[in-house]
Amino acid sequence: MTKPIKDSSHKKIVNLRLVFTGLSMGLADLIPGVSSGTIAFLYGIYDELLLAINTITGKSLKLFLKLKIKESIKSIPFSFVIPLFVGMIFSIFTMSNAIKYLLENQPLLIWSLFFGFVLGSAFMIRNRVKLWGVKEILFLAFSCLITFLLVGLPSANIAPSPIVVFFSGIIGSIAMILPGISGSLILVLIGQYKNIIDAIIDKDLLTLFIFATGIIIGVSVFARLLTWLLSKHHNTVMVVLIGIILGSLRSIWPWKGISGEVNLLNHIFVPIMLIITGFIFVFLLEKFGITKEHNDDISND
Repeated sequence: MTKPIKDSSHKKIVNLRLVFTGLSMGLADLIPGVSSGTIAFLYGIYDELLLAINTITGKSLKLFLKLKIKESIKSIPFSFVIPLFVGMIFSIFTMSNAIKYLLENQPLLIWSLFFGFVLGSAFMIRNRVKLWGVKEILFLAFSCLITFLLVGLPSANIAPSPIVVFFSGIIGSIAMILPGISGSLILVLIGQYKNIIDAIIDKDLLTLFIFATGIIIGVSVFARLLTWLLSKHHNTVMVVLIGIILGSLRSIWPWKGISGEVNLLNHIFVPIMLIITGFIFVFLLEKFGITKEHNDDISND
């Protein structure tokens, strides 16, 4: 009689972890420069995320189109998708105003904390690289340089329209699922970030529906490509992802735009402490096996 109780408690813990991961991913999607794909890597659910996307947009969709509704529903990994999705949606709709306020009023502090998170995630992913050689170092340097240049591009000024919003969703979704490149940053570069944030705040359901449609299509296609690359060229992909993450640090450099008199405590000491805090948080996740426990829990569900 004790085993079902234990299993029930175990599943509740897994669900809570996934909700918290979803909250973190939703928060990351709101911040230009921070990738929700990086957060998925950070919490050790990246492989499961790709598998879930591929299953829903592949096997489940095919069964649905064949009118095998019951089989289609049964094939969807609800125990993984629902808590993660609930966390993301809740975070996006409840934190959009707060993030907008912090980015406008306390940018140094929020960028410092997330700089530490992203730097720590690059440190964590190094364990997935099984072999380091000249080729790996070259791939790392090249991907880091390309990303560094990409995130430094000036923002475009494209007028919002249904077509623009749709393709913004497709382009942004690729960055959302790829660790290191922020979907929000891509939206900034193509001039659509404010439009989407305003749509979330104003509950503009039509704009959000068009944007979400683009995201779904983009994610379903890119997840398959990334899964194939990981299966065929895992070591190289990991090296490239580390390079992308390191290069993307340019976009969240905490001290950009700082001018005038510099206060040693507020402008130097506190931001450095926040960077260290973010890095240590990621280090502790890895040290105490929290990310590995995620993978084991989900695969055994």
